[in-house]
Amino acid sequence: MCGRYVITSPERALREAFDLDGVITGISPRYNVAPGQTVPIVVSMVGPEDPQDGGAGGRSLREAQWGFAPRWAKPESKMPRPINARGESVADKPMFRDAFRRSRCLVPMDGFYEWSRLSGPKRPYLIGRADGRMMAVGGLVGERAEPDAESGPESRPVSAGGSRLSLAIVTTQAVGDVASLHDRMPLILEPDDFEAWLHGPVELAADLIRPSSIALSIRPVSLRVNAVRNDDPSILIPETHVAETPVAEVQGPEPKKPCQGELF
Repeated sequence: MCGRYVITSPERALREAFDLDGVITGISPRYNVAPGQTVPIVVSMVGPEDPQDGGAGGRSLREAQWGFAPRWAKPESKMPRPINARGESVADKPMFRDAFRRSRCLVPMDGFYEWSRLSGPKRPYLIGRADGRMMAVGGLVGERAEPDAESGPESRPVSAGGSRLSLAIVTTQAVGDVASLHDRMPLILEPDDFEAWLHGPVELAADLIRPSSIALSIRPVSLRVNAVRNDDPSILIPETHVAETPVAEVQGPEPKKPCQGELF
């Protein structure tokens, strides 16, 4: 699954990696992104099933609240807001199938956290690309029209049309070393897959939902990541006793810290 992640790449890296249109403002490093928070997402400026230009269009950076609400959910609804969507069922599950058909997005991240309990308390680990570059994760966007959105008591992302955006991260079966920590992981996409995910028909997008073959690295981080209020670079530095406690089955070269300015 994916319950916390890191996004520290600067504006230039985001713009170049995702070929973004428009001005990006308000981007700052996030070391402990958590459910319920507002997060940056990359969306198409043309719907995936729009016939114009074969469905392709520009891309822009938007904000969404991490915790999915379908367009048919009423604002006052107390229904659960899932943070993840199992890739194997997004095309059929009522909660996600409309978003999968028409509102797919990319979620920039430099790594995601997972926890393991081999003995004693759970230990957090950061999982990222072995080459230290940014990841693009598949997501689904929920958009609900709310004309009075700005007067609402909650702080949620509001589009120009007065609608609220929400997000679920698509997950797949975990593979390799990651499977020793959890049986699920985010759907990681390569640049060659971006157009198909954002603009392609559902059949093409569904073909992309598969375990990643991208080389990943795993390294221990500080126990301070357990508290959402801790959101600073120090949480990437493990306590000495954590660093000396290996994860069963997890091997590989010493990973690099996410590189700011590097692209895929």
